[in-house]
Amino acid sequence: MDDKLRWATEGADYLRRMRNGSQAEFAAAMEGFKGNENRGQEWFHEGKSCVIALYHYSEEFAPDPAIPGACFSSPQHFTERLDEYEAFVASMQASMCRVLAPFTKAGGPAMPYQATDLMDLLNRVATATAYVRKLAPPDLGSATSDARTIVERAARQFHEAVLALRTHPHGGTTWQVADEWDCQYLFRAILTSLVHDVRIEEWSPSVAGTSARCEFLLKDHRLMVELKFARRKSDLKKLKTELLTDVRDYGGNQDVDVVVVLVYDPKQVLDGAIQLQRDLSGPTRGLKDVTVIVSPPRSTAGI
Repeated sequence: MDDKLRWATEGADYLRRMRNGSQAEFAAAMEGFKGNENRGQEWFHEGKSCVIALYHYSEEFAPDPAIPGACFSSPQHFTERLDEYEAFVASMQASMCRVLAPFTKAGGPAMPYQATDLMDLLNRVATATAYVRKLAPPDLGSATSDARTIVERAARQFHEAVLALRTHPHGGTTWQVADEWDCQYLFRAILTSLVHDVRIEEWSPSVAGTSARCEFLLKDHRLMVELKFARRKSDLKKLKTELLTDVRDYGGNQDVDVVVVLVYDPKQVLDGAIQLQRDLSGPTRGLKDVTVIVSPPRSTAGI
């Protein structure tokens, strides 16, 4: 067994044993967020969402640590999943720190025990994943350490997800992506499995009489995600004009530093896809960076 395979197999087994050994704490945290006595309070709503997501995500991460196996096909696949796990937990930690801020201030109310239990669990999982990461061979370092990188990866692979839904292995109902709303529905499903707290349709402040809408806001990461759907060759000019306007509008949103745009072009009707990405990507007024991704991807030697 080579170093990469040994590390990945032992790392997956370590995380599985950590989760199984913490079952009582996970169950207690879940129990703490039952009931209605704190219903309506932001920390309780956010905490309940987090604990449910963490409970199931951690349980389903590595039930089979064998590589190749049911969960991981290779050490590289384990690395990518570990990246996503780390980002998922970091996203929940950021969300909870935000809603618990009033309790951490001097003279503030006492920290709810449910929140303390949840933060302890999040820190335990974060410590475990960091330990596994620390032992990784040098050439299997983290590929995705933040939500933005995960969003960009999901955008680049979006077409693969669409294709996977066109056939059903047992003749069941298939699903087609026919417009922008279908893109939104599917991409949100993908993102919510990877990043916590994905908010739908946040509106940016008006700029020069326009009002842009983004499909998703990842508030704790100061990241907007916009989706566009290309139908005809002539859509290129329209898309470029709309995105220029939208990006200008997003620059006026004080909660946003980065915008990721997914342009889904399933029939590859856009002749200038590569140029569109190059022209609209990069820092701009009010934003640290903009990334435009056309899916399916095009070769730089092609369209």
